[in-house]
Amino acid sequence: MVKRVLTKPLGLGYRKFDKMRYLIPLALGVITAMPAAASELTDTQKTGMYRHGNWMWSIENCEGVARNKRYWFHLNEGGEFQSFSQISANLDGYYFKRGWQYMQQKAAISGHLQACTYAKTKWPGMLWSKKDG
Repeated sequence: MVKRVLTKPLGLGYRKFDKMRYLIPLALGVITAMPAAASELTDTQKTGMYRHGNWMWSIENCEGVARNKRYWFHLNEGGEFQSFSQISANLDGYYFKRGWQYMQQKAAISGHLQACTYAKTKWPGMLWSKKDG
């Protein structure tokens, strides 16, 4: 006796099975493309990324400067970001780089120490610094 091997999924006709073969990759492609469309920034988010560039330059280049308590909370809430992944997805973006370049230019023009002092006095709520003395 020869056993019959099923060549199509149970309950689905051949045409339905062929449609699913094309529908699943299409659906996965749409789902994958959605985060790219979601990374478009509003004006508030653009300002938030610009400021984040200013602050990160200060944190990485100024001695004794660190993120203040609740830095990420204030950045997320103030910039009206949907999630922290939206912030990290835009770290290579235009507005973050502009904020970083602004602080670099300020340091080149007025001096590194002056730029760090500017950052500490301008954003004391976001940047923590060791007290002199």
